[in-house]
Amino acid sequence: MEGADGVGKHTQVTMLESGLREEGHSVKLHGFPNYSSVFGRVIRDRLTGSVKMSNKGSFLMYLGDMVEDAPMIEKWLDEGHTVLVDRYNLSTIAYGVANGFDYDDAKKVEETFNLPRPNLVIYIDMPVERSMLLKARQRSLEQDKADIYESNRKLQENVKPVYERMFSESLFADKWVKIDGSGSIEEVHKSIMNAVNSMFTINKLRY
Repeated sequence: MEGADGVGKHTQVTMLESGLREEGHSVKLHGFPNYSSVFGRVIRDRLTGSVKMSNKGSFLMYLGDMVEDAPMIEKWLDEGHTVLVDRYNLSTIAYGVANGFDYDDAKKVEETFNLPRPNLVIYIDMPVERSMLLKARQRSLEQDKADIYESNRKLQENVKPVYERMFSESLFADKWVKIDGSGSIEEVHKSIMNAVNSMFTINKLRY
């Protein structure tokens, strides 16, 4: 599940997990950053501002987090599970490039590590004004502060064209589907379920 901050990825991937389980599928859900890992703990400290790091260093931290968990994802796939991922390497590219990392260089670095390739990327699209408002409301309800990415409007505006470019290239996936995230939670979920169910002619699904 991909998209900028505040578009509803976590809500929708959780609903997707439940929907697929109800249909009888064996599902594994994972998310990045994995804050329980060594890389993830450093990433969290960077996002809260307690650790300073260059954009290139941050890019490699996010990528390292995924490289560490890649064997686990491959194992799940080999066991026949449908694997859902809340953010993946495409987020690393989107935010790295939005922060000034070169797009082609980012792709080359990602290719070096040969991460498990998704069959389908669900890309939730939404105007930046709306996604930032929704994220601010969520943080208010949770009584939690926005991290340095979520609160940076310019960064969020820069992320969107990178996602659009990756979408146009179907980058690092067999297929991308763009979902309009502006509807109700139920409407967005229905669109995602329709897109996912259309892919079940493939034996193993990776998102």
